[in-house]
Amino acid sequence: MHGPARRAHLILLLDDGLSVLEVARLMYLDDDTVYQWHRRWIDGRPARLSEFG
Repeated sequence: MHGPARRAHLILLLDDGLSVLEVARLMYLDDDTVYQWHRRWIDGRPARLSEFG
């Protein structure tokens, strides 16, 4: 399970200019997972980053 802090960390890495694939590799995550969390952030739903399931 990935906590909100880890999700926030990936948003910061993306904001620093890393690609979804680079962030996925660095954080040992599937690139689809990183893309999904990033999409939630972009769509203006940062509160959803703390949801599980």
